[in-house]
This record gives sequence, C-alpha cells and structure tokens, in this order.
Amino acid sequence: MIKVAITGGIASGKSTVSEIIKNFGYEVYDADKIYADLLKDDMVVEKISALVGVEPIASENKLILDRKKVSEKVFKDKELLKKLNGYTHALVYDKIKKIFLTCKGSAVFFEIPLLFESGGECLFDNVLVVVRDKSERVNALMKRNGFTQSQAEERILNQIDYDNFNLTRHTVIHNDGDIAALKVKVKNVIDLFEKRDN
Repeated sequence: MIKVAITGGIASGKSTVSEIIKNFGYEVYDADKIYADLLKDDMVVEKISALVGVEPIASENKLILDRKKVSEKVFKDKELLKKLNGYTHALVYDKIKKIFLTCKGSAVFFEIPLLFESGGECLFDNVLVVVRDKSERVNALMKRNGFTQSQAEERILNQIDYDNFNLTRHTVIHNDGDIAALKVKVKNVIDLFEKRDN
C-alpha cells in the first residue's frame, strides 16, 4: 500500500485536491480532523493547556481547549509554539501510524498542512505538494476567512516559502486553472504513484 501525504501552503487548494482524490475512491485522512478528535480527550486538553499556560474551559463534565487564547499566546511566542507543536505533532503522527495498520487498498492519503515543519515526510512513500500563485492565495484567504490583505499576507509569510523551497524529491501539482484542469492533474499523479508501486 502506498502512503501519500498531501501538503502545501495555506489556501493552496490542499482540501480541494483531497476531495478530488476521495471522489476517485481512495481513503483520505485529514490531520486537522485527527487533531480535533484528539482534543476530545480531557488529558490531552489538560496537557496542552498547562503547556501553554491557558485555563481549559469546563463544559458539561468535559474540558474544552480554549483555542482562541492558545492561538493568541503562541502567535506571539515562537518558542512556545515550537513546544506546543512538538507535543501535538507527535500525538497526530502516533495516530497516523495506527491508521496505517488498519488501511486497505492500494493507496492511502493524508492531508497534512505542516508536514515539512513537523518533519513528518519520512513516514510517507510519496509527498504531493499543492502550489498556487501567492496573489491567488491572498485573495482566497480574504474571501474564505474575511482577512484583510495584510492579514492574509502575514499568514502566508508565517509558513514555509514554497516558491523557494526545494521540492525536487516530491511531486508538485500546480493549482493554476479551473477545477476540471485540477482533476486531470490529480488523476495523472495518482496513476503515476500506482505505476511506481507496481
């Protein structure tokens, strides 16, 4: 079974590519969804809250992570963000390794926004990187998240610069056309992965 990670910068079109792959009949998991499921565990919430120095929210005998306050704290403190990511990424990758053991079929895909930042690419046979023009990403963030132009640009600047990142060892999809063109590109890449594995 081929294990493939899908990654790329914010608003590059990762989720659209994931949806296309799902529609081709493959299993696609979302690292953000895995993380959200992990946050249903009170012990995880307590650990993250203590690590960041934010009180969890008590609700109906459950603890809820105050994500807004956590985001505010780590956005201003890079060392704290590094500590938080070290803990949460390890949890997510442990869960991904368990999912590997239960998967069936010729290929399984995982959408992982911070793949390179977290050093997770070594777990996968192939990495599919979705790239998109920066101005298109800015426009998409403004429309999707209600950001101002400067807010959108700041979010992009806080991530890996995919325009100048060495992607020669990975498979790149340029999201520079309409949805029909993107579907063709995705299908070609999947066929290539399947061929490589045989």
